[in-house]
Amino acid sequence: MPSQIIHTTTTEEYASSAPESSNLTANFALLNLLLTQELGPEGASSVAEPVFKPVSQSVDWRTPLAGASRAYYQLDESAKKSANALLIQRAGQYAAFGEKLLLSTSEARKQAGRLIARLAVGLTGVVARTPGAPPIYLVGDQPVVIPWEVFSQYGRDPLPANAYSDIPELSAVLPQPPAPPAPPVTPTAPIPPVPPVPVERRELIQPIVEVRSTSFWDVGKILLAALISFLFLLVLFLLIFPGMRPLVAARSEPPLHAYDGDAAEAARLQSELRVLEGRYADQLLACAPDAVSPPAPVIPPPPAPVIPPPPAPVIPPPPVPVIPPPPVPVIPPAPVPPSRGQGLVIPVDPKPLDISLLAGCWLSDAELFNPANNLPLFDEYCFDENGRGTVRTEEMDSSGNLAGVCQGDLSAEFDGRNLVIHDEGASCAYRGSAYSPYDVECVPDENGVATCVATSREGGSSYEVEITRK
Repeated sequence: MPSQIIHTTTTEEYASSAPESSNLTANFALLNLLLTQELGPEGASSVAEPVFKPVSQSVDWRTPLAGASRAYYQLDESAKKSANALLIQRAGQYAAFGEKLLLSTSEARKQAGRLIARLAVGLTGVVARTPGAPPIYLVGDQPVVIPWEVFSQYGRDPLPANAYSDIPELSAVLPQPPAPPAPPVTPTAPIPPVPPVPVERRELIQPIVEVRSTSFWDVGKILLAALISFLFLLVLFLLIFPGMRPLVAARSEPPLHAYDGDAAEAARLQSELRVLEGRYADQLLACAPDAVSPPAPVIPPPPAPVIPPPPAPVIPPPPVPVIPPPPVPVIPPAPVPPSRGQGLVIPVDPKPLDISLLAGCWLSDAELFNPANNLPLFDEYCFDENGRGTVRTEEMDSSGNLAGVCQGDLSAEFDGRNLVIHDEGASCAYRGSAYSPYDVECVPDENGVATCVATSREGGSSYEVEITRK
């Protein structure tokens, strides 16, 4: 779609947003798509589109509207009034659409809803703070805002991972980021071929064993040959060693012709031999052992009762004294300076609260409008270290210009864990009147985030107030 450039940022503004340029572009594409679907192209055209230019280190803000482009300070009073009225109407439409998106289950739509809600607040703030040169351009008869402050604070978050699946139309206006390239493959050096190793060939000669089946007759032949071999060796042994021949076991009386003496001498010797044999036989009978009577049975004595020794007394060891470790000193964390736009947070630790945490200036937004011209009212609180300070309210005329400033005294104190701010009523010297005094009570939740409610001292009416760091 053709578009024209209506504004270009400076190099300093580009340097602060260049690291998140892709996130800013993606968030604007999501916001523009949803605004076009809900309010049509005319409803989405009130916000300029950022185009980042890395070469020139600048950001061009473009719009698809046709016609001459004029800055806000170049408009006459009637054109300014018409532009402010259209921007207030757009802010109401954006606020309603942002609340609708915040109730969605899609994380991408919720993120767009938060950005659109902040954009609605930004449009209202632009209208309320137009004494100088606000970033508003009139293209034809349509006002276009440069939402630099809103996008630089709330548009740096990346899109959720499932944004393209929750919102399929998003891929038509914002291509999906390409997948990371695969790591390059480093070529490896070719492996040189291995030369063949000469192998000496050797023939393995194994003995050939002939296996034959053995029958019963073969076994008999083997045993017979062994027996013949044994007899042959026995005869040979006896021929070589005649003294080892076996003696005759049976005893026989030697013949008479075996002796060289006469027969009488032989008879005498034989007679003496028989006498000696008889004596020997008698001695054998005398030495025979008597019949042995069986031994008497042995009855073992009864076992003596075993009396266990008394148990030894158990003496517990003396207790070891426990020496507690020295306490570790607790170093409190360094206080974090509050950032711009941060809501009021009351510490949840049990230590006594210090009123000096209010030191500085705060913006109070109660969504109140001036009944004379239906323009929003904003209060500015400024406190010192002791909780004393002033309230400042700027009032605009019907043309959106600064009509006057109202000022009054402030004081703050802690009631338990609750913060109470006493507004004594801002005095408007330029019109000779003053605002009614009221009290603001801020109650912290479990995380310390405070919810503030203002109550008028005169009428007793109450309304919710949002207090943020300026």
